[in-house]
Amino acid sequence: MKKSIKYFKPLNVLLLLLVAFTVLALGLILSSFHSSSNTPILMLKLNTANDEKTLYRKLLVNGELDKGKKFKVKNEEIVDASDIFIDHVNRKSNSIYLTVKKHVLKDQFKKQVHNPIYDRMIKQVVKEQQHPIFVFTMFKTKNHYYAYLALNAGIYDTGTIYRYSKKDKKMSGIGQTSNDEHVVAIREITTRQYRKILMFERHEDLFTFYNGFIESVETWTKKKN
Repeated sequence: MKKSIKYFKPLNVLLLLLVAFTVLALGLILSSFHSSSNTPILMLKLNTANDEKTLYRKLLVNGELDKGKKFKVKNEEIVDASDIFIDHVNRKSNSIYLTVKKHVLKDQFKKQVHNPIYDRMIKQVVKEQQHPIFVFTMFKTKNHYYAYLALNAGIYDTGTIYRYSKKDKKMSGIGQTSNDEHVVAIREITTRQYRKILMFERHEDLFTFYNGFIESVETWTKKKN
């Protein structure tokens, strides 16, 4: 009887510690969901000037960029429309205005695409911008349309990431990059993916310790058996 008490008492303590640690871990994870401003919404692939280097970032709800992990383009459509704009000088007002030359839009596989939403996005650029366009790339995901716009070097130091609203039928800026780091691919972060990021990035050390704790309990139990 004494032997059984010596055996189960430390085991009970370990089990209580395990439960307490699990509750603590879940509490930390759930508390992270309240920080909506830090919620990542897009994964970005960026190329630096002259394609010398590739970077990966996460775009947060607040418009800031955070470190990201490498990803591959799956079903996202990428349409580069950088070379369809022609800039002109209005001599009377000494300002620049844009027009669009005859063009055929193609995706990353050189396949022709016909989409009225792309046409609206292009018209918005022509209407709103008064500077030469350096990069304008449009992206179609499962749920949304996005675009990246960078003006010629020396005009602005940043490039802008846009999301298209089907309700408002226009693009709105949701973030910026350095003008020498251009977005070439994106991936939307779903709620499920966001949970995974929280668990394995924000609490990576916590889960490493947690897994080690579980292994220690299993090893100790096997020895006792």
